[in-house]
Amino acid sequence: MLGKPQLGVINRTMGGIIIGVCKDYHTDDLTKKIEPAYHTVNYGGINSYSVKINAKQSIPKVMANIKANWNQLTGNLPFNYTFMDEEVAKSYDAYLRWMTTITTSCILAIIIACLGLFGLSGLTTLNRTKEIGIRKILGASIGNLFLLLNRGTIVLAIGSFIIAAPIAFYLVHQWLDNFAYRIKLDWILFTTAGIIAMLTAIIAVSYHTIKAAAGNPVKSLRSE
Repeated sequence: MLGKPQLGVINRTMGGIIIGVCKDYHTDDLTKKIEPAYHTVNYGGINSYSVKINAKQSIPKVMANIKANWNQLTGNLPFNYTFMDEEVAKSYDAYLRWMTTITTSCILAIIIACLGLFGLSGLTTLNRTKEIGIRKILGASIGNLFLLLNRGTIVLAIGSFIIAAPIAFYLVHQWLDNFAYRIKLDWILFTTAGIIAMLTAIIAVSYHTIKAAAGNPVKSLRSE
């Protein structure tokens, strides 16, 4: 179709002569595939222009210069402009709001869960104070006592990960299906998240258990 065919013979619907072809580029957000597009210049009926501003230039000065030239050429017709990055960002507003909501909810859920584990750890340690003292007198190390008191928490964390990982994988996969161009999910991502969750749970219960394991066993035996 190159070679400037006669108007109305090959490219009648385009309303112009084909003078060149460029590489594929996005004219929309990433939820849509790149589709064939064409651009025409109709003399006397141009609605907008695209202007590239170099990174080192001052945007306010450049815009003032463009506006001055526009007023001179058009006789002070209305001058409206937008920036491409802002227009692209608008197409992702809904996704950004959704991500902000999910992130905030996750942070709150993690904080509440850690507070619950912290309180549960304190109650468990209090109920097993004498047991801790006896085990320490019999030679149990701080590490052994820590594992003894937190074994249930570790088992629950592992069980939660086993249940949550497939569900999270499915939901993320469904969400990514909205995009024509997307990343590939890797189980390393979910494994890393599981390790972080495990460490977070252990940190949440560490204060009471380490304090009880490192305490004086005599005081533990005297506790009521």
